[in-house]
Formats: sequence, structure tokens, C-alpha cells
Amino acid sequence: SPKAQGAYKDIQQNAWQSFITQGIPSTRTEEYRYTNLNPLKTLNLKEISLVSEPDDIQEVNAFLSSDMMNLVVVNGHWRQDLSDDLPEGVVCNVLDGATGSVRSREFKSRPLVSLNSAFAWSGLEIKIANETSLQKPIHVLYFNNIECAEEVLHSPQTFIWVGEGSQASLYERLVVKSSQAHVLNSCTQIVMNEKSNVSYVRTQRGEEHSTLLGEVQVQQARGSQLEQCSVLVGSRINRLDIDVHCQEETSSRVNGLYLANESGHADIHTAIYHHKKLGASHQFFKGLLD
Repeated sequence: SPKAQGAYKDIQQNAWQSFITQGIPSTRTEEYRYTNLNPLKTLNLKEISLVSEPDDIQEVNAFLSSDMMNLVVVNGHWRQDLSDDLPEGVVCNVLDGATGSVRSREFKSRPLVSLNSAFAWSGLEIKIANETSLQKPIHVLYFNNIECAEEVLHSPQTFIWVGEGSQASLYERLVVKSSQAHVLNSCTQIVMNEKSNVSYVRTQRGEEHSTLLGEVQVQQARGSQLEQCSVLVGSRINRLDIDVHCQEETSSRVNGLYLANESGHADIHTAIYHHKKLGASHQFFKGLLD
């Protein structure tokens, strides 16, 4: 993995050992009984940190909007020039494996999270202060346009902390445009403090040779409200795991849509944990097959 420093190097090594011990999930595992990840074993992956940024950013600009606050990572590299300034009460820290600032994650029982932690090189940490109401959605774009002979692995991490009584709309978009066997293995954690209100939309979009693997974990404190929608488009394999942990008097709506053709595979696995009483949750998913 990339040359990390200090404690983060130990996190990488422990995560890698955890992944080696667990291995790639097989269809004998209940959560992956419908998703065969064996094709990943044949790949000789190169890390995203060793890939240069594209010269042409026109394709990136097509995904940006003045109606949102854009935060952009291209081929694993933070792009300040394509990103917008954030309003008072919102802070974005760039996570960088080279400086050891990538956050650690709980990976004991999640092999793909272990793999993410072992090779995490880039990501964003977004903090929204208490009693803050955002007028525009925050748009996090991970855009990978890689045309090289190697097969590439990208393992971004996104951490979102929403303060008490705050309201925010978040749009996280992961896009892969590559003719090679690109693997995007991402992890996102959202912490919602008491009485916060979050609308979170996530899209994973790839091409026929790409594999997109995602994990979203949401922690809801008392009285918080979550509206979540996921959209999976294209890719040879497009898999998303969503875990929502609810305390008392919470509301959770978890919805999704997948679009797949005869050569692609889409799988969304959800788990909602009601740790306290008086919480409500709803799920609704649809799919379109070509």
C-alpha cells in the first residue's frame, strides 16, 4: 500500500491482516449469497495513488452544478480548483494517506471494509456545526477516468458529522469511466446528532469492466430524521451495503433504485438496527433491467 506514516501505517497493516484472514466474501456467506466476487481474485490491481490526474476535465465539469456545493476528488486527488467554498458552520478536511490523516474504521467483521482501510488513500471529512441549516446540498464527487493498461483499485473514505438540530442535504456520487477492470471500494460513515435532519443521496455508476463496492453506515441519535436514496447504474458488479443504527424516536427512510443490463450485476443489502424503542423505519426499492 502507499507509504503511510505513524499510527496510520499500523492501521493499514492490521486492516490488511484482517482482510487476509477473512478473505473475499463468498456466496456461502449469507450477505453475499447473490453476489459472486470471485472475479476479483484474478485481478492484478494497481493503487489509485500511483495514477496521475487527467489533463482533460471537461467530463468532470459535466457532473458539477452551481445549484450545489461541489467537493471534487479526481483519480484519488483532491481538486481544490473544481471545489466550492463552504458556508460558515461547515468544514471539509481532506483525508490523505501520505500524511496519515485517513480515519480508521471498525473492520473486524467486514472484509471489504478491511480492504478499504488497508488501501485507503484519499477521502473527505465533512463537519456541520450544531443548529446549522444548509441552503444548498453538499455534492461529493469521486470521479475516476483512468485509461491505462493496469487494473486500478481506489478506496475512498467519507466521514460526515451532522451537529445537533442541523439540517443538511448530501449527494455523494461515485463515477468510474475506464476500459480496464477498475475496482472502486468505498466506505461512508454518517453521524447524526440529536434532532438533526439529513437527506442523503448516493449514486454508484460504472462501465462494463468496472466493479463498484460500497458501504454506508449511519448512526442516528435521538430524534434524528434520515431520508436516504441509493442509485446503482451499470458496472460488471455494483454492490452496496447500508447499515442504519437507530436510537429512540428516530425516523429512517431507506430507498433505492438499480439499473442493470444482461452483463451486469446489482445488489443492495440493507440492515436497520433499532437499538431503542419508538423508532420508525421504512424501505422501498425498485429495479430496471435492460
